[in-house]
Amino acid sequence: MSTVIDIITKTEEAGSSFELILVNSDYDVDLIFDDTTKLTYRLTLNSEGEKGLFVNDPTQGGNAYRLSIEDTNMLREIFENK
Repeated sequence: MSTVIDIITKTEEAGSSFELILVNSDYDVDLIFDDTTKLTYRLTLNSEGEKGLFVNDPTQGGNAYRLSIEDTNMLREIFENK
């Protein structure tokens, strides 16, 4: 799970976000930490070889971030091979 958190953190820190309400996503991801903090993301991986997208705080029309193709492929492997 740390790989998922690392990718999200790295992408958010890189900036370049835009507002988006993502109606259909491939995955709804809830990260719940030891201190009970909960972060919700909507994740779309798109087709093989394309950049993915995630939206933080989707209930409020959160910020959207484009994932690199490499990170998208890594997340696809994590989520689709389980």
